[in-house]
Amino acid sequence: MPELEDIIANTLHCQVTKLDQTLLLLNKRGVFASLFGEIPGVPEYRIEGSNLFNGWNLVSKLRIPSPKIDWDAIHARVSLLDLLNLDGVKVAKRKCLCPFHTETTPSFSLVNDGRGGSCFGCGWQGDAITYWQQTRGFANRFEAAIDLQEDFGTAPVQTFKASAEQEELDPVQFADLKKRLLSFPLEDLKDDCVLSQLLTKKKIPKGVAALIHVDGHLGTHEGKPCYIYDSGIKIRHEADSSRSTRWLCGKPSESLWRGDLLNDPVISNVFICEGETDAMRCIPLLEDGTSIVVCCPSASWSPGQETLFRIGAQRKVITLFDKDEAGGRLTDRIHEGLSLIEGCDTYSFNWDGMNGKDMCDLSDSEIIDGLDHIQGIDWRH
Repeated sequence: MPELEDIIANTLHCQVTKLDQTLLLLNKRGVFASLFGEIPGVPEYRIEGSNLFNGWNLVSKLRIPSPKIDWDAIHARVSLLDLLNLDGVKVAKRKCLCPFHTETTPSFSLVNDGRGGSCFGCGWQGDAITYWQQTRGFANRFEAAIDLQEDFGTAPVQTFKASAEQEELDPVQFADLKKRLLSFPLEDLKDDCVLSQLLTKKKIPKGVAALIHVDGHLGTHEGKPCYIYDSGIKIRHEADSSRSTRWLCGKPSESLWRGDLLNDPVISNVFICEGETDAMRCIPLLEDGTSIVVCCPSASWSPGQETLFRIGAQRKVITLFDKDEAGGRLTDRIHEGLSLIEGCDTYSFNWDGMNGKDMCDLSDSEIIDGLDHIQGIDWRH
């Protein structure tokens, strides 16, 4: 007569190991998942009683902890469009070639902001969990949901944020969110997405955005630009309005965009812009091995930002703020604060004779001319 362990192994297609008076059931991934789905971090399940086979009622005799799945959070965190992008499926105007059958004309359509989809060619329909289950070979939605929860977390992009009073960020969540926002390659952006429209409107080459993306300061969420600061992340919802920018999470006044580059002691020129798009406009024009371009979040300045300059290096700090009253006030505030830091010499862009109101309104030659006419500085050296 077969041993108890052999019968269980053959019935449930798993490995059975005896430990003292306990039987351990393990599948190839180290956990028993044949009926109930994988439970991360729990590599074993105890079997109670010696009359386990009475009626083959294995389910009632397995003491299985229920994995906690936050279904709503998974749906909010991961869309079907996200997974199609992850797998390299080209989506245009919410349509693409169906990933489940061979075709030459797109028959797969996305609905509900990319969270669901269907194919009129093969009849497939479902959401991110269904897609993940069928493309990754999971036995059911339960297993697929657990895997998505492991890979992408459960903190929804839409709701992961500090309060209005800006609570401290959880480092693990913050790192996970940054990784998520940086996972989509910018070369695959659609022409009609917010970031592409913004780059076109501001005459910023996509290659510049790609470089900023690679160095970890520019991510995307559903085609919208996400500006990654050391202390938080901003997202812009519309290309035509800077007022559509809001903080996804973090503290808006504790750091500079790309401020981590100030840690390099060889930097001698620091150009500070009033917004991220102005900074992107100036980066290819002004940056070299000893010069960097950063920007203030929300046109604000705080003692926390001043500390970024306290590294003992001799630096010229040139402000490139908007030609308006707010830009003038911000210039005065920064110059006043940095003038107290040893090694910092502050200067401001010369707007005399310029018709534009910010860096994106000016041509390359106008930006260079405005810098060349700053009194008391040769900014090129």
